[in-house]
Amino acid sequence: MCSMDEINSLPFAQQQRLRFIESMVLWEGSVQRQRVCEVFRVNPNHVTRDIQVYKKQYPKSLEYNPSLRAYEPGSKFSPHMASGDPSEYLALLYAYAESESVAMLPVLGTGGPLVDVLHAPPCKIDQYVLRTVVQAMQRGKGFTALYSSMSSDKPQTRTLWPHALLHTGIHWHVRAYDSKRDAFRNFAIQRIGKIEANDLSCPLGRDVDEEWHQQVIVEVIPNPQLNQHQQNVVANDYGMTRTSAGWVWTQQIRKCLVGYFLVHHRLDLQLSAWPNNPLSLKDPTAIEPFLFGAES
Repeated sequence: MCSMDEINSLPFAQQQRLRFIESMVLWEGSVQRQRVCEVFRVNPNHVTRDIQVYKKQYPKSLEYNPSLRAYEPGSKFSPHMASGDPSEYLALLYAYAESESVAMLPVLGTGGPLVDVLHAPPCKIDQYVLRTVVQAMQRGKGFTALYSSMSSDKPQTRTLWPHALLHTGIHWHVRAYDSKRDAFRNFAIQRIGKIEANDLSCPLGRDVDEEWHQQVIVEVIPNPQLNQHQQNVVANDYGMTRTSAGWVWTQQIRKCLVGYFLVHHRLDLQLSAWPNNPLSLKDPTAIEPFLFGAES
């Protein structure tokens, strides 16, 4: 058996192939050499050596099935390089189905299960805008841009200093200091128009962005109007924990994201909205300050 240090010292490309082999055996039950060859564009000899390395490190983990011409889990198979967490595999499937990007092939490969998803709205983020935003973050500098807000009847010029990217479940935002409001706010990237980088340093450091650093505990429960069986189903759907007071889903969220969380899960609606929402807030009064603060 070779040591884990030896595995970690292998070339990155070979480690990726070993992780792929293990993931396919774990989730799909088998993997063929030809599939590995096609995904990574290597010859069969490379894959043969990879499998030998894996079997030497983890004896009895893989067994060859001649009728399928594929490797299957052996008597002592268990994930070592993949996490073994179902959410990891499903998240990768979702990312591939959403983007249809070949960049996902080294992780998932081809020939896996058929997958489709409900796509997010195809908001158009300008390539140059995104590059400028990300590079400003990396440089610790700012940019000036035309920004379209729902609170204005036309685009307005804003000078911003970004320090983080946020995904709200549908859209990407940038967290930035806004000179106009003298505060840190969230800005939807697809609403940023003409943009120009500058070399100005931010008047305030991100360490004073309280709504970024401070977190809020949000407790979500099954809608009380549901019967007990239905509440149990909802609790299972959302991975809730049973407490002495009943089922609860506890989320610790940055203050600047709480409003988006409430909107995304329709928790800003009243209980009378059932059956449109199976969820409710354990203490609605605790999140009242965030109900109308989600939009920039």
